[in-house]
Amino acid sequence: MPLLASASRLTSLEVLKAIPGLSYRQLDYWCSRGYLPDRNCYGEGAGNPRSFSRADVERVLLLFRLGAAGVSIAQIGAAIADGELEKFLRNLARTLSTLGYVTR
Repeated sequence: MPLLASASRLTSLEVLKAIPGLSYRQLDYWCSRGYLPDRNCYGEGAGNPRSFSRADVERVLLLFRLGAAGVSIAQIGAAIADGELEKFLRNLARTLSTLGYVTR
């Protein structure tokens, strides 16, 4: 994402521009459900935009791609809530590789 190379933090609008197809509603939903760190979900007072680091944007992209691949938001949310996201992703990669999908 070339936009990230020039900025250390991005606003919601910049994140939406960096990830085509992502809606503000999805980003807001993920924030309200705790799928993204709390520090991003609330600007510092009324009228102040949310701010996302490079790692946060990578997590948004991961959530977006998992959803696009058909993984339910309930599965993603449960993995995040249990602190088992990495385990969930490893199991998903293993399943995809046994089905013949290329994973990295």
